[in-house]
Amino acid sequence: MIEPGNTVILDGGTTALAVAHALPRDLDATIVTHSPTVAAALVDHPTVQVHVLGGRLCKHSAVASGAAAVRRPRRSTPTSS
Repeated sequence: MIEPGNTVILDGGTTALAVAHALPRDLDATIVTHSPTVAAALVDHPTVQVHVLGGRLCKHSAVASGAAAVRRPRRSTPTSS
């Protein structure tokens, strides 16, 4: 599924939340999401870096949307060292 070192974008919703819950606690990866619910599910994964995209919170779907959420992924892409 998601391998160590991967950077993955997870959408909001029940399927993305199920994926977040299924990730091994010791996975070393970066997850980018616009869902506060998905981000919260990853709090107990100490080696997962979580980037939450900002924007206006859509209460019916519990995800951020708008221009800020669209612009942010360009700056979240990890760079080589």
